[in-house]
Amino acid sequence: MIRAALLPILMVSMACGPASLLPDGTVLPDGDLSTLDEAQRGGVFAVLGGITAPEDLRVAQCDLSFDDQPELIVFGTGPDQCDAATGDCLNWVLEATEDGWLPVMEGAGSVQIAISSSMGRPDLVTTQNDGALIVQKFDGVAWRASLEGLIYGEAEEDLAGYGTPDDFGYLSVAWGGEASDVAAYHAAKTIVDRTTLEVGLADLNEDGVAEVILRSISQAGCGRDGCDHWVYDASGPSPALLMEAQGTDMEVLATSANGYRDLGLWTRAGLMLHRFDGAAYR
Repeated sequence: MIRAALLPILMVSMACGPASLLPDGTVLPDGDLSTLDEAQRGGVFAVLGGITAPEDLRVAQCDLSFDDQPELIVFGTGPDQCDAATGDCLNWVLEATEDGWLPVMEGAGSVQIAISSSMGRPDLVTTQNDGALIVQKFDGVAWRASLEGLIYGEAEEDLAGYGTPDDFGYLSVAWGGEASDVAAYHAAKTIVDRTTLEVGLADLNEDGVAEVILRSISQAGCGRDGCDHWVYDASGPSPALLMEAQGTDMEVLATSANGYRDLGLWTRAGLMLHRFDGAAYR
């Protein structure tokens, strides 16, 4: 979802436990479930007891809803919650409601609290060990890694000059563009059939020359997270690869870095965000 955030990770101090927040907003667990009161432990068991071993869980308390009733940020540490290949472990946010404790976020990796907010609650950023960042935004019910339907946050800024944005402030890549030379270059370089590539265009750096986005439409070029995408700068003597990632429904976002618009790709984990670092999208 990718190696960039949709918005700058400007962190804010929250009403967390005394040892639960680093200066950059990263949340650390206070301890195991013994640090909770009986009602809180019961909530954790009710929500997570069937899928995790209690002894593998660590927890922090942060008042994310500003109601003096802290939410529980629960971190998995055991083999059932951690990916052996990546080392990323699952995490959850649990909230006490009139109907009992409910899960209001699920992610993987570390958790940071952002200064930006959605519907009165801070955005949460989960960071995986490969550098992938996922912005979780509150939609009135739960924090979600999907931005669909949300109208809050930096990404709804005016996209004037990028055509007509949709109801949520995003502009999809214009597929069906003409960039046969770039597609042919990529096909020859990667030894794929040119007919399995779809071409899209988007002026990501506002220089008047559209960048070229290629996506695979073949079964071989698609996996669990979607289909392969590549972004090329076609302004030079030969195409320069700026990004390679897998997902669906690439979108141009209103935020930018180093002169290039951020890009979003949808995956099983939600909208993954790519940011230009001066040389390529990460």
